[in-house]
Amino acid sequence: MRDEKYAHNDKYLLSALCKGDREAFDCIFRKYYVDVVMFCGRFMNRIEDSEDIAQSIFLHIWDMREVLPVITNFKSYLLKSAQNMCINELHRREKERRYSSEQLVRIQPYVLGEDINKMLFYSELKKLIASAEASLDKKEWDVWRLSRHAGLKYSEIAAILGISVRAVEDRMQRAKRHFLKILDQYWAIATLFLTFLQT
Repeated sequence: MRDEKYAHNDKYLLSALCKGDREAFDCIFRKYYVDVVMFCGRFMNRIEDSEDIAQSIFLHIWDMREVLPVITNFKSYLLKSAQNMCINELHRREKERRYSSEQLVRIQPYVLGEDINKMLFYSELKKLIASAEASLDKKEWDVWRLSRHAGLKYSEIAAILGISVRAVEDRMQRAKRHFLKILDQYWAIATLFLTFLQT
């Protein structure tokens, strides 16, 4: 940019950005884009998703340049924005996945022949799973939903929750034991039903 001596001074760059200086914005983008993408990679499965979120953040900053708040640590501000956007995106996907699962439970019995017994079984199984999830303690539920509903890896869950991968594994094992204990009473029925479906 024109004043090279200020090119790495965030305070100067932000001041210029607020006045609509495109060079200042480009300098900020080049300086922090890779950092933001890499940070998003701790939450998102695909590099494309991380890049999309990073680009959205910088686009938002440009759009809001005239009303940006006072920012003392711009990198921390960027990473916090990235974290919030990643979590919001994961929550959105989880809701979509839950909706799709509910739709599948509704239509699956009809696909299998509109048999009323099958429909009742799936309905009861859905209730049982929901009950098992509701009775998990908060720590186990957080790990379970991020793994089973959001489809995240243990390392990604650990980064989101701020715990070790080993802690994630332990909580997941406790959650699985909890589910097996509740489902055990229905295990024989489920086995018979699955055998029936295969005939």
